[in-house]
Amino acid sequence: METFKTKDGKQIVYENGVAKVYDLKAIEAEKVELEASIATIPPAPTEKETLDWANANYPFFNREVERKSIQDRIDEISKVLEAK
Repeated sequence: METFKTKDGKQIVYENGVAKVYDLKAIEAEKVELEASIATIPPAPTEKETLDWANANYPFFNREVERKSIQDRIDEISKVLEAK
């Protein structure tokens, strides 16, 4: 990679047979914006934080309560049907 600075604040980067021209002030400003942007991204949540979030946002189904409720209804229907 070869680089050349020009008098008008640009830089030419020549690499693998391709030349790219950069405006140094523009890319410095972009870098500042990107650094500010990346600083606002929160860290990844821990497993505990993810679990706490899931528990708060998704209902928990107690399968035994659900099973008992269904079985009670089956028993009630069976009694009615047997009484015929």
